[in-house]
Amino acid sequence: MNVISVLLTILYLFILPMSYGNVLTRDFDKKYRTLGNVLTVGFLYELMIFQAIYLFVYLAKGNFYSISKIATIFMIWFGIGSLFMGFRDFKKITLPKIGIGFFVFVIINILMVVMRNLYGVNDGDDAYVLGNALTTLTNGELYKTDYYTGLAISSKSYLRHLLASNPIFIAYLAKMTMIHPTVLAHRILGSFYIVLHNIIILNVANLLFEKDEEKEYRYLFASLVAFITIWDFHSYLTDSTFILSRAWQGKSMFCSIIIPFSIELFLIIGQQFSKGEFQEIKRKIFGKEADAYFFYPVKKMTTKEVYFLVIPLLCVASVAMTPGAIAMYSIFIVILAVWVSIATKKIGVFLRTLIYLTVPMAVLAVLYFKISF
Repeated sequence: MNVISVLLTILYLFILPMSYGNVLTRDFDKKYRTLGNVLTVGFLYELMIFQAIYLFVYLAKGNFYSISKIATIFMIWFGIGSLFMGFRDFKKITLPKIGIGFFVFVIINILMVVMRNLYGVNDGDDAYVLGNALTTLTNGELYKTDYYTGLAISSKSYLRHLLASNPIFIAYLAKMTMIHPTVLAHRILGSFYIVLHNIIILNVANLLFEKDEEKEYRYLFASLVAFITIWDFHSYLTDSTFILSRAWQGKSMFCSIIIPFSIELFLIIGQQFSKGEFQEIKRKIFGKEADAYFFYPVKKMTTKEVYFLVIPLLCVASVAMTPGAIAMYSIFIVILAVWVSIATKKIGVFLRTLIYLTVPMAVLAVLYFKISF
């Protein structure tokens, strides 16, 4: 790994996600527009872009080299456009408050990453993810080589995983950063996803303990969850083992990033509907104020709609991690929507969730059955 590889890794895992997230969260309330939320939304958007390009190229009978070219063009140009559109919004990001709790939280994160890299044990599914990433990077083909034997795939049952672009995404990052897929996944992506998971838990803590007199409990809660994760490594069936031993694998990413972030999102939606005060979003075009329909798919956009727009993003990103999310995530989101609807006594939460959930998941379900059967 050289200096260029390090800089390119920072570009794809921090600079581009922050650029995307800065624009996508520009209409979030200030207290929700934390550094962690901006990074998380931006990274999920990066996964969504790659998933869309991957599916388009695969259906067009293209190969990995086509994906690499198209993805690079789109990601870089979207990144430049996002920087241009949201340059002034960076200063509105809420930064974490520095204190003893912050340093304890950081130390526990460092401990988790160091111990994972020194003593972590990889599970059997590692061959599937990295085998696909390596054969894709080497041969330029998409799911056409048996990742265990190196022979051509003859059974269509292998294609049940094809909707998940995560192994191809690892291959793409490996190609762009010039780092071997195994090193990239085990060392860099594994560490990045563990830290991102803990940051999301901290953002959940900010919502659970939002009063000023409770703020000292935020880092305590996040640190306690991380601490329990470290010491719950006694069996291969625990959630801690799932996260720490296979952080870069799709199902683990789904459980450690998508699930907690969805809980955070619906906590935010619940707070918004509990307040019942929504402001209409306006934009300035060439110095003149215009309705938000220039930027969103509705004419009058209010602050409550902004958070529901994250749901399609989560749908596509979750399926990029594992095709099983088509069913699992749909059920999970509906349960969250019912819970928040009951808590706020607002049926609108449930109805809006169905609208933003049904369309992307229906399209992905049709693609899944078209490709796999």
